[in-house]
Amino acid sequence: MLSDGAGGHAGGALAAELTVESVVSCFADAKAFDARLLEEAASRANRQVRSRRRADATVAAMAATLTVAIATTVEEVASRWLVANIGDSRAWFVNTTSATQLTEDDNVAAQLVRSGSLTPEEALAHPGRHWITRAIGPEDRVVPETSEVWLHAGDALLLASDGLDVLTTDDIRRVMADAARPADAARSLVELALRHGAVDNVTAAVVRHMTSSGDAPGT
Repeated sequence: MLSDGAGGHAGGALAAELTVESVVSCFADAKAFDARLLEEAASRANRQVRSRRRADATVAAMAATLTVAIATTVEEVASRWLVANIGDSRAWFVNTTSATQLTEDDNVAAQLVRSGSLTPEEALAHPGRHWITRAIGPEDRVVPETSEVWLHAGDALLLASDGLDVLTTDDIRRVMADAARPADAARSLVELALRHGAVDNVTAAVVRHMTSSGDAPGT
């Protein structure tokens, strides 16, 4: 799970903290891990953030992204994951040959790219990449976008904040392939993004499918 705050330093940090706490609480109470759980988790987080916004004028504009992945099936040969997001913190499916973005960014620049008004390269420098169009907090109701992905031995999921956007898909694939462990991959991605001049917070979380025979690195 990853949450990136917005709305000023103090407000953003609080919004992200409340979002993570709410989702963890929702998962702890869960009897089934499915798309409905992801929707309830996002709704619970939204209620918490909106409640604090109303109670404290100093953080009345705070908001946060939410990107989360849950394993619904875990077997020796494969694991099935549900991925949900609100905002512009991305999820990627990465294997030895490619890195595929699973989520769509909820910001103005991404909308312009989807409409054909900007190229992906132009979007990196467009001010609209900082204008989130959907997040935890601003609206009364939120419904995350969800997708499903299967991981086989060596396949990985990457969740990352928008600071990682300075890296290309080939950068991501290469770093992930070279890393012995998921934690090493996450650390190397953050370091590379900073060297490439990232101006936003950079956070990365990686999980990789492994088998008991050890033919893929662990999670």
